[in-house]
Amino acid sequence: GVWSLVVASLAQQFFAAVLSYAVARHSLQFIFRREPYAKLLGYGSRVSVVGFLEFINGNLDTLLIGRLLGSVLLGIYNRAYMLLYLPMYFLTNSLARVAFPAFSKIQNDLPRVRALYLTSSTLVATVVLPVCAGVAVAAPELVQVLLGPRWAASVPILRVLCLSIPLSMTTLFAGVVADARANLQQKIILNLEFTALLGSLFWLLKGYGLAGIAGAIGTGEIVRTFLYMRITHRDIGIPYARLLAIYKPGLLNAAAVGLGLLAVATAIRPAHLPPLLALLVLMAAGAVVLAAVILRWPSHELRPMLQQALNKLRGLRALPASAQLGLARYTTFLERRPGVFAAFDAFDQPLVP
Repeated sequence: GVWSLVVASLAQQFFAAVLSYAVARHSLQFIFRREPYAKLLGYGSRVSVVGFLEFINGNLDTLLIGRLLGSVLLGIYNRAYMLLYLPMYFLTNSLARVAFPAFSKIQNDLPRVRALYLTSSTLVATVVLPVCAGVAVAAPELVQVLLGPRWAASVPILRVLCLSIPLSMTTLFAGVVADARANLQQKIILNLEFTALLGSLFWLLKGYGLAGIAGAIGTGEIVRTFLYMRITHRDIGIPYARLLAIYKPGLLNAAAVGLGLLAVATAIRPAHLPPLLALLVLMAAGAVVLAAVILRWPSHELRPMLQQALNKLRGLRALPASAQLGLARYTTFLERRPGVFAAFDAFDQPLVP
């Protein structure tokens, strides 16, 4: 019954604690002095407040939709939200878990913090924004294949969420930097501002149904993006122009993918292909367009990764001479072509000790 789920959850936490101790092997002796706990409690209490406010902000839409619009519309909204949010969350959350200790280790070395923040945020925007643009175009096929035809009402909601969710994912690293540098007071203020803004937008737009709620979330995420820019600018001194430039490669890629998929969708939809086949065609077209744009106009942050991958490929003896020649030409192209953000090279520093 239900208690099996409770026992499974407790067992999972127990084994996680045992295995963590097996790795760390810290002292189990109780300490009754205040000093060892002071810094931990001071930091931890503020982190708990931030976590609580972020929980409220993350679930305010669900609470209000269920209260104001009913369970049917809540179910439609929830399916559309989870369809896009979960893949983006697992992609960026894994990066954030690695980024936090990295930022913590170099928290007092501002040039390196700037470089790591700009690189990680730009890379996420470069991938997430075009993926969401593709989802917005292919939303009818995606919903029909993954959820079924009965959920067709979630298509417009999914398209509106394709604006808000990628912004939420790209601001993730700004929050990680604030946590790593213990800039939690400003983060608490930001979340309080966002809660007030989101509640006001929900109240103003509730008459427009689910589309109004989704629009409120999108507007709120745009404002929150600028609020995080304010924190990042004040904390680590990155100019606003450079913070905005984080989104440039992703927006260019999103425009290319969106227009490319729109052309393909316009061509194949009159043929009434099976939904799965149509979705596969759109996915293949989106992958080709995104790869072409990234390889032809790589951002400054992507160039080292591409060069490293090319060096590994060129080291494979099994590649034919023609492929080796093509890789050599592309390597020369990368070396000669200036980075997209060459004007901001002053921020670049080694990212690892």
